[in-house]
Amino acid sequence: SVGVVRLLGAVGKDGSGSTRPLKSLVVSAGGGIVIGGGYVETTGTQTYDNDLLLASSNHRTEINTTDAAVTFTGKVNNQTNGTPESLTVNSGSGAVLFSEAVGSSSPSAIDKLGAVVINSSGDTTFTKTVDATSLTTNAGGTVVIKGGRITTTGEQSYGENMLLDNANHATVLNTTNAAVTFTGTVNNQTNGTPESLTVNSGSGAVLFSEALGSSSPSAIDKLGAVAINSTGDTTFTKTVDATSLTTDLGGRVIIQGGRISTTGAQSY
Repeated sequence: SVGVVRLLGAVGKDGSGSTRPLKSLVVSAGGGIVIGGGYVETTGTQTYDNDLLLASSNHRTEINTTDAAVTFTGKVNNQTNGTPESLTVNSGSGAVLFSEAVGSSSPSAIDKLGAVVINSSGDTTFTKTVDATSLTTNAGGTVVIKGGRITTTGEQSYGENMLLDNANHATVLNTTNAAVTFTGTVNNQTNGTPESLTVNSGSGAVLFSEALGSSSPSAIDKLGAVAINSTGDTTFTKTVDATSLTTDLGGRVIIQGGRISTTGAQSY
């Protein structure tokens, strides 16, 4: 379609509310796509080939597949500025790809999405920036952060291993006095290309449950500069390999992993 495609009712449910998933869904719309029904379910892949606006009456949209990929080629935003729309994607083992920004940010206005939840045991890739009230990814698979910045007012929780792959080799995660939790390892996407990581969480705690950077008898693939700015607890549960490590004034640093190795300075 060259105009706007509007999905105003639930897709993959009948009138009684029973699920009747489509086989797959591809929406190509030159004028953009609007999901107003709050629900889309397919057994196969879903592809949204233009900018997507969320406009559910209860401000929640759920997208489900059966172990099949979900691809957002364009931006994902609220239909109404200032009305955060939450987005949940359940794709089983299917990959989830956001090729453009999730939520919007400009010098004059920030129109963040609501709670963003991605449940996938495949790769979840954020190619550009994310602005939302919170962000959660589940255990299993890998989350790949390429966009360089994720900003939420609430918590960020990454349930799987994380790979950093920014063009400028610098990633910044921001919250407003809310926790940031890394359940899996944090590494560079490309071995030998150190990616820097900055976490700004105000009074929110920062927890690394697994190793930052990797080290083995044959190779050490350290992160770039790691900077944690939190007046809450910052906990390194496992080892750290980075070019440098800095934590700010306030709060506590808890080192449980037994070793932190940097080529540059360490400042606590």
